[in-house]
Amino acid sequence: HNTHFSSLSTEARIKSVTRQSAMMHKCALIHLVAHLAVVTAIGFDGGPAGTTDEQQCGWRKLALAFAQKTQPTRSTTHIYDALQLELCNVSRPETKIDFPNPEMHATDALTVYVDYTSGSDAQGYGSVDKPFKTISRAIDVIRQRRFIPQPTELPIAEQHALVSNMLSSQPAAIVLRNGTHYLLETLDLHPTDSFLSIVSYPGEMAWISGAQVLPGDIKWSESSLGKGIFQTTVPTLNRTLPVKGLRVDTGRAVRARHPNANPETDKFPTGYIKKAKWLHTNFPSSTEVELINGMNRSFEQPEFIPFSVGVGGACAHFTPPVSYWCSSKVSGGGAHPYTYPTAMVYDKGGLPSGLGDEWRGGEVHAWRQAHWSNWMFEIGNYDENTMTIYFGKGGFQGSRGGSGAEWFIENIKSLLDSPNEFYFDENASTLYYMPNGTTPDAPPSPTIVFSLVTLPILLRANSTQANPVMNVSVTGVGFRDAAATYLDPHGVPSGGDWALQRQGAVHLEGTTGVTLNACSFERVDGNALMVSGYNRDTVVVNSSFAWIGDTAVAAWGYTRATGREVNASALPFGEGPDGTSGDQPRGLQLLYNEFREIGMNEKQSSFFFMAKSCQNVVKGNWMYNNARAGINFNDGFGGGDLVSENLIFNTCRESGDHGPINSWDRQPFITDVRNGTPSLIPAYRQIFRNFVVANYEGYKSVDNDDGSSWYQIFENLHVFGWMHKSNFGGHNKYTHSSVGAWMELAVRNQAPQQIGWSDGFYNNTIFFDALPSNKGYLQYFAGPGIEPLVVGNNTIFRGDANQTVICNTRTAFDQCIADTHDIGSTIQAVVPSVNDVMDAARALLWS
Repeated sequence: HNTHFSSLSTEARIKSVTRQSAMMHKCALIHLVAHLAVVTAIGFDGGPAGTTDEQQCGWRKLALAFAQKTQPTRSTTHIYDALQLELCNVSRPETKIDFPNPEMHATDALTVYVDYTSGSDAQGYGSVDKPFKTISRAIDVIRQRRFIPQPTELPIAEQHALVSNMLSSQPAAIVLRNGTHYLLETLDLHPTDSFLSIVSYPGEMAWISGAQVLPGDIKWSESSLGKGIFQTTVPTLNRTLPVKGLRVDTGRAVRARHPNANPETDKFPTGYIKKAKWLHTNFPSSTEVELINGMNRSFEQPEFIPFSVGVGGACAHFTPPVSYWCSSKVSGGGAHPYTYPTAMVYDKGGLPSGLGDEWRGGEVHAWRQAHWSNWMFEIGNYDENTMTIYFGKGGFQGSRGGSGAEWFIENIKSLLDSPNEFYFDENASTLYYMPNGTTPDAPPSPTIVFSLVTLPILLRANSTQANPVMNVSVTGVGFRDAAATYLDPHGVPSGGDWALQRQGAVHLEGTTGVTLNACSFERVDGNALMVSGYNRDTVVVNSSFAWIGDTAVAAWGYTRATGREVNASALPFGEGPDGTSGDQPRGLQLLYNEFREIGMNEKQSSFFFMAKSCQNVVKGNWMYNNARAGINFNDGFGGGDLVSENLIFNTCRESGDHGPINSWDRQPFITDVRNGTPSLIPAYRQIFRNFVVANYEGYKSVDNDDGSSWYQIFENLHVFGWMHKSNFGGHNKYTHSSVGAWMELAVRNQAPQQIGWSDGFYNNTIFFDALPSNKGYLQYFAGPGIEPLVVGNNTIFRGDANQTVICNTRTAFDQCIADTHDIGSTIQAVVPSVNDVMDAARALLWS
């Protein structure tokens, strides 16, 4: 698919990429029966408006079948619930509980056993009969037992080097017994820990937790805060980190807030205040850094031509303090110089009462306008007379800046007034809690396990490209209760809209061959897995991610300056246009995982996010129920990624103007991925054979946003929304051999493309939805100096027999064909039934 088509005629270009699947689409439609359901859909979440019960049940039943096809051994109970198949009279499947294979580590491995409940670090030997208590003790013992003594007369530095080089490559394994293994500190792995496996004992499930359990004999007393609220003094528990969360048994309690809401069960607009006045500060100017006398993209597109960033200024609160959005070259949709609010004035009645002296430690959580991201701010000061809240740390959770929108306030003691809410007073070491029971006067049951969430990173493999951690595997282990990190330092990875923290509950940097197999990530309050900097061949397979605070899996690399930039010395480590060092995640594989309920805290989050990363494979995953995009490409770095056989639906449930798969490409990067030669042109990304549903606000099925280029998008099922999008300099994106079910629009090309650098849309079958009466086939540009789209051989079915298919806002279909040199596209006379549409989809994805 790396053919450059500009030298071919339109007809030759279309014929050159015609695939056998296009014939399958047409064969499946021979016996169409004119039919259109007219019953309004009732009870289904996510829309879109105007769809019928029959259409909704059609795609939802097929989605369940596709899920069972791609992961036949995984339980489908959660996906059944998300698809709301009870409304379609589909029986609920039985829950499956799978334990890891009992032979998941080498039989010749140096094996150490850990049992948090009955083990002992002081008395244990690490045997199955006398296990250790903690994982950290097991790691230390394995290091000692693998150590090969060296001559002590050598200098200390050389001793350490020899230890690193001469430690045995004999496999080692830590076997965890059933239950929860609580950590006081992060488990850090280094190159000397290579060839290590961490596994659950056969038939058991071990969880690693970043929380600290309160003693079972804690005493609760009634609090003066109000009826049904109880308090207890908490022992120190060797705590060195602040309390960021509370677990009640394994469930997530809610920090005291107003308005009341539970982020696990309530979606926007529940729990938000609508009105506020947002105040801004005039920030100093940033230092402009731009690549000159070097490569730029003027040859291929009219926007996003040079590499350009700003350092400092309004972006000083990022880590590092650099962003495309602080440069003078910002461009694209809604582009403006970066700014963010530093205070807010709330309306009278916005809070139930004044905050008094309790504002310290409180936080404001606010949507950015247009719901592209949300911000969190510590309250830095408060003026009750003017109802002004001044912000301290925060506001760096999204890269675009702007003004605020809906908001709520939390972590203030006087706001504790709802069941399952808590407040922790750090100074007094006192926990306040309102039980979620039916008897308001009864204290929490002594059988409930309370644990304080404090530790943000549970497992970290950390080294360098020159000396990586190698061949570490984790099998059948759960990770949970990692602390929230939304107020920890955030950076802007590249020219996309994202800002995020470079850390996760599991953090990898400087590794090769790390594998996470059959692992579970549940109720971690920041990112679940961060793959940072140099990593090669990381594999995440057969794993699950649920109730995650921020992004599930993030891959974020480093680049460097070329030396030809203006003010190059201002660029901090990891920034610049040159990606040829290889200090990035490459070859990451996400295979047959389940991702659901993502973005409990940071709404600008994804199932998979990547920036300055390439050649990754995302295959066979179930991805549903999150706040923003399912898969996000923050830039066009390198390319060569494969996205296939994924089921993606219920994305963008709280945010706006986005899609299930999203991309940007506002900054050029130099890589050698395409053909081994340093170039600004990446290899094609290929998105194929996916089942993509553009419901909620994710109405652009593959949202190739500002500058996105070099995509092959084929043999996908697109349900609802738009099939193909291009804007602001984007080019060389080819959507073909696909099926669109009940589409709003086939193609939206929002900016003219230069001669020789066009998009393509061909060999597709489009079933339009019934509304409106004029239906858009193409939105395009035509005229001198503008490259026409490569369009042809599309088969179009109207959603209503009286519907008129047009282009742009009023161009007749015949004129559209002439303008775009469309060869072979036709409008069919019959209106297909739901079964006909689903038969075409099945013929595509099951072929």
